[in-house]
Amino acid sequence: MGVTPALHLTAGPRTPPRLGSTRTTTIRTDRTLARSGITIMQLTTRPTTHILVKAGLYILHDDEEQSVPGLPQDAYDIGLVLASKRYNSDGTLWDPDTNGEKTSVFGDVFHVNGQPWPHLKVEPRKYRFRFLNAAVSRSYQMYLVADKASNTRVPFTVVGSDAGLLDSPVPATQLDISMAERWEVVVDFSKFAGQNMTLKNNRDVGADQDYTDTDKISKHSEDEVARKCLLTATLTTASAFHRIGSNNRASAKLGQPGSTSQTINGVTWASGPEERILAKPQRGNVEVWELKNGGGGWSHPIHIHLIDFQVISRTGGRPVLEYEKVALKDVVWLNTGETVRVIARYAPWDGLYMASLNDET
Repeated sequence: MGVTPALHLTAGPRTPPRLGSTRTTTIRTDRTLARSGITIMQLTTRPTTHILVKAGLYILHDDEEQSVPGLPQDAYDIGLVLASKRYNSDGTLWDPDTNGEKTSVFGDVFHVNGQPWPHLKVEPRKYRFRFLNAAVSRSYQMYLVADKASNTRVPFTVVGSDAGLLDSPVPATQLDISMAERWEVVVDFSKFAGQNMTLKNNRDVGADQDYTDTDKISKHSEDEVARKCLLTATLTTASAFHRIGSNNRASAKLGQPGSTSQTINGVTWASGPEERILAKPQRGNVEVWELKNGGGGWSHPIHIHLIDFQVISRTGGRPVLEYEKVALKDVVWLNTGETVRVIARYAPWDGLYMASLNDET
């Protein structure tokens, strides 16, 4: 059906690889469920580990995805892992546990693939960038500018999401991405040969705390010779969108009554599995769930495990973004005060489907 199998690993190796060593992971996928996508491996849910180690991603391909006309491949298909770190005065990474931080770790130094504010030399042609937000608490609203026209945002094309390729490419000038979300974009550098470009971040994003340099992410410089590459109007024929009209409904209101406790419908993790059950869909049911951020000044990405969903409405702030309308997702960003409705089919497995908040607040 799809083009690149999508997989989400919610737990990783118990013992991290030693420096200089390698580890092979064998992954089996169900071809009937496949769509184009990238995946993340979380080593732990402890914020200290997210701060002190580098996050990585798997990129999975198949022949159908690699045959999409105009979709950059190989050296022009680059994964970019975003993180936001904080350092001590001696250059060591700041440890939230040691410093008694129990709410948020926004960080004032942006990393991309483990490097602070890196520089990437590119050719003046199209590139595919697969973004993963691996920050502990920070969301981004990213945009690209050329140094010779710093007040004009450079357009790009969104082509993929958490669950894989969009049904069709969507033009945009800003990419919103919260913790654990994945978005894929195609940027055409052909008109900017010989120029420098900067990937920037909005100020006042959600509930995030700004610092001096949290408005910039990375820089790109172009060679002189331009190359053309036309992107197809249809990315995949493997549409798995659900039909709206189901009478099955559930709601989840996120709350933060204290500095260290998060709640969903007033229930904490410590309440136990029976108390934490939000709904009991029958296997194969298509259900609409309402997710509400009622936690005051907090920003929450929420992840429903083992299924993909569509975002069908958002109120209280941003609308449904144009590229969200044609995307299947497994993480959705609930900004401060927002309410989102999603629709999903709960199959093929029986048992508990976990929903989690993919931030460390």
